[in-house]
Amino acid sequence: MAHSLSFNNIDLSAYGLVVNRISNPIDFQTSTIQLPDISYAFNSKRPPKIIIVSCTVTGADRSTVNGYLDSIRLVLNENQSKKLALDSYSGRYWNARVLGLTDMYASTNVWQGDITFQCLDPFAYSTTQTQSTHSIDATPKTVSETPGGSAIILPVYRITINEFAYTGLSIKNENTSEELTFNDEVSSGEMLEIDCATWVVKLDGTESMDISGQFPRLLPGQANPIKITGAWTTGKSANTLEIIYRDKYA
Repeated sequence: MAHSLSFNNIDLSAYGLVVNRISNPIDFQTSTIQLPDISYAFNSKRPPKIIIVSCTVTGADRSTVNGYLDSIRLVLNENQSKKLALDSYSGRYWNARVLGLTDMYASTNVWQGDITFQCLDPFAYSTTQTQSTHSIDATPKTVSETPGGSAIILPVYRITINEFAYTGLSIKNENTSEELTFNDEVSSGEMLEIDCATWVVKLDGTESMDISGQFPRLLPGQANPIKITGAWTTGKSANTLEIIYRDKYA
């Protein structure tokens, strides 16, 4: 891309689109909900983000521009959120849907308009996924994970047992004191997956929600001590922890 954007992984610069101005890509707003007793909820909520992109489409003549616009509208005509990437913010993307497009012809071969995107999830995400692998060869075993970004991250943890069987293993972020315990058994060759974004725990791909505690999130811009307890026995093979996430931006 060159001073343009992509939507649903399709580069719109191929259709002569050049971005001239972007409004609100990094704005930060919060809102609170008033309860029936006239008090307010303890936690604020981030409202959807609106991103307005002012752009031009240029072609050799009016017919070429019209063809480009037909192709662009075909790409934008999605009723679900898709990946929006802007040249001006390389390395990150938003999950967005198109609210509308307003336009006019500035000349015979130049179209000008605004594309309005709505991000129901107001956060941006790194285009690069981080997947850290750690060896579990002690109990408890503490490893360190230092993500970037500027917003709390909801990672996926995968614990693979290479030998023996364990019941009641737990994973905790010492910074947040959030700790999740899996009360069932994880046996040799099985993998426990903890998805903090969906609040779902799976054992070898099958949902298994015999759990207690809280899903441990990651804090951005600092070292997060992640403690694994009850997932290793002296004399047995080391087990494996994977932490999978994308940096997240407010």
